[in-house]
Amino acid sequence: MPLTPFLKGGNFDPQAVEAMSAAFEGVCASLQLLNRTDAVTEIVARMVVEVARAGERDPERIRDLVLLSLNESDELSA
Repeated sequence: MPLTPFLKGGNFDPQAVEAMSAAFEGVCASLQLLNRTDAVTEIVARMVVEVARAGERDPERIRDLVLLSLNESDELSA
């Protein structure tokens, strides 16, 4: 699943899109998400875009922030 559908309304330069794509791939690899069309993968994509929309451009930092947020959400639901 590319991030393109989730970029609507955002004004991202090519470097930002590249960083988001790398972060997205990193999160998917960390979570072992193989099915790129499932709901969890869509949530990850939206979270990556939101972190980038807030101004973060480092793909490793974006990845880490998304994973941290998912971990915190998981702890709250447990």
